[in-house]
Amino acid sequence: MRAIIRFTTLITVLFFFVQAEASAPQPQRKKVGLVLSGGGAKGVAHIGVLKVLEEAGIPIDYIAGNSMGAIVGGLYAIGYSPQALDSLVRTQNWVGLLADKITRDNLLFTEKEVRDKALFTIPFDRERFHISTGILSGSSVMDMLSELARDYHDVASFDSLPIPFACIAYDLISGDEVVMREGSLPVAIRASMSIPGAFSTVERNGQILIDGGVINNFPANVVREMGADIIIGVNVGMHTDRPTQLSKDALEERDPNSLMFIVNHMMERLGRENFDKNILLPDLYIHPNTEPYSTVSFTDEALDTLLARGEREARASWDNILAFKELIGIHPAEDLPWPPGRPNGADVPIGDSIKLGYIIFDGITSLNEKNLRRMLHFKEFSTVHVTDIRETISRLKGTGSFTSLQYSLREEGGRYNLRFHCTERARSAVSLGVRLDTRDVASGFINTIVAPRELKGGMFELNSRISTNPYVRLGIFYQDAWLGKFGASYTYRYGNINMCPQNDTTTYNVRFHKNSMDLDLANFYYRNFNFYFGLHYENFRSQNFLRSSNGVTERIRVRENLFSYHLGVRFDSYDNAFFPTSGIQFKAESALYTDDLAHYKEDAPFLATNASISVAIPIKNRFTLIPTLYARFLFGNEFAPHLRNLVGGTFGGHYLEHQMPLYGFKSLVSVDNKFVATGLKARYRAGKNHYVWLVGNIARISNSVLELIEWSKGQYMAGAALGYSYDSPLGPIDVVLEYGGAPSSRFGVFINLGKYF
Repeated sequence: MRAIIRFTTLITVLFFFVQAEASAPQPQRKKVGLVLSGGGAKGVAHIGVLKVLEEAGIPIDYIAGNSMGAIVGGLYAIGYSPQALDSLVRTQNWVGLLADKITRDNLLFTEKEVRDKALFTIPFDRERFHISTGILSGSSVMDMLSELARDYHDVASFDSLPIPFACIAYDLISGDEVVMREGSLPVAIRASMSIPGAFSTVERNGQILIDGGVINNFPANVVREMGADIIIGVNVGMHTDRPTQLSKDALEERDPNSLMFIVNHMMERLGRENFDKNILLPDLYIHPNTEPYSTVSFTDEALDTLLARGEREARASWDNILAFKELIGIHPAEDLPWPPGRPNGADVPIGDSIKLGYIIFDGITSLNEKNLRRMLHFKEFSTVHVTDIRETISRLKGTGSFTSLQYSLREEGGRYNLRFHCTERARSAVSLGVRLDTRDVASGFINTIVAPRELKGGMFELNSRISTNPYVRLGIFYQDAWLGKFGASYTYRYGNINMCPQNDTTTYNVRFHKNSMDLDLANFYYRNFNFYFGLHYENFRSQNFLRSSNGVTERIRVRENLFSYHLGVRFDSYDNAFFPTSGIQFKAESALYTDDLAHYKEDAPFLATNASISVAIPIKNRFTLIPTLYARFLFGNEFAPHLRNLVGGTFGGHYLEHQMPLYGFKSLVSVDNKFVATGLKARYRAGKNHYVWLVGNIARISNSVLELIEWSKGQYMAGAALGYSYDSPLGPIDVVLEYGGAPSSRFGVFINLGKYF
């Protein structure tokens, strides 16, 4: 009996002991802070480190980042996995994203016409010229961040994110470091990466913000203040070692004359004191080798290498990582649940569809909001795909009406209110271009628009070319970016050209003066499509124009006063004006010419009809074919001498509006009334911006449409060219060797630098 009592007592004591042990407070693990430095493209190495940290089961409780570290850290904090970030980096077109390039097919015709000729455009108003605070606006990066972080456009505190987050910027007004922990997550990240001079500044809460790397590129002190007990620091910045090994000797870099060299080293010097303090704080320090890459190494090869090096460096520190895990208070073999914000191991925290609520436009003062809404391909209280919003933003930017256009999404009642934040561009602007070539020697392009807001769409325009064949056009218009451009203009054109007859080897110099007036009665635009109708008056004078008839060439004096009616359509979806890889260019126009509004030379008026089409066909990644067909027909009993068909030169409309190009003929050739030509251009991209190409063209000429069909009649013209081109920031650089199959034009060399206008 006593044995039973002893056993029962022992069991009871053990039970209460186990219960007391179970109910006793367990030691809590330490809170882990992660610091991700700035470093531009080098910052993608952070993603490789995150992969290994997750594999080792390291929990992250706080994140502080700067610049690219803010992008990686911010997206990781809201639930993007390292695998999703890796995919994002590899599939993103970083060059196009950072350059803020609006695809050409999203530009309105009015914008294409200026951008295809001008090197740059400077908007202005009565107070000042509006010059950007950075080479790049960063608007495309902002669009990307807004899309990826759409649930975090208005956050009371970043501590409420799945992982609390902070990023750093520098306020130019106060000169203070700004730690951003609330508000719009995309705006905060964008401000943190505003490299001085490279990206435009960000205005936030009355502050003018630039890249936090200026003051604190390795914000370990911030993550400590957030509550971290122990810290992991990942550094991809220019500082390469612990401060005991750092010195303040002269820095070395491969290209000391580059802008990024100056900016990077200026930021390093300014932030050196904070860095020297903060580098002492991490308990685990990882520094991937990023040589020889720089902050702007966004090539596919560089990104692949940097992603791999981040992972490789972390794996080389595997033993240190496991020791750090024990320091946290976790057994090295213990597995942890998925990080916050990623239930069930999802890689991406958002879907592709958005349930919209209201659509609001902020900042609209002079533009017509109804027209803005017409450009939206979705309606309020509908479900849209994220690509719909992305394409809408591109179309709105393509109107050229905004200096800044961003959007935010705010959830309300299970739907997202879409708010466009608009800053209208000053409608007045100056656009300038320049070109050097072996024919006109030097040319300049000027387009000036003066459009006071008080005129509500009214504008004055000056468009001119300064060269040996100059023109100047003055106009007064009403322009609506979504409807078109209507008004009247005056143009003066001076010509100094070399011409030759169709069957002659002699070249003649011809000079002329042309004054004209246009009344645009209808000029409608819709993205890549343009329809126009108008009245035209011209006064053409030449003392020595060339006329060829029945094999006889003569110099004649021309004085013509003509009234004409013009009707035409244009379509242009080329992705690049000079080196297209896809798209179509099409134009068709008819003009009825008279000298008294009804007759020409007391007879019936004559009709000029022309059409052209070119298609860019990508064959392979680097190889493109561009077939072309164009024609111009004159119908009537008698024609104005200067409006007869003129062909020659490398691009059309340069000397006279109706001039048609033909490789191999550097002088303009006056040909018969019916002209049709076809060409084929084969272009190969030999390097990033280097092209070699071969083009051949052949033309049929006759005075009768029937003779064009009968191959044994009429005449032929043929030519070819071999060229090398470089797509430079100033426009195409071309070196062309031409051969023409006519006695008047054999071999020729043409060299060009700059955009064609």
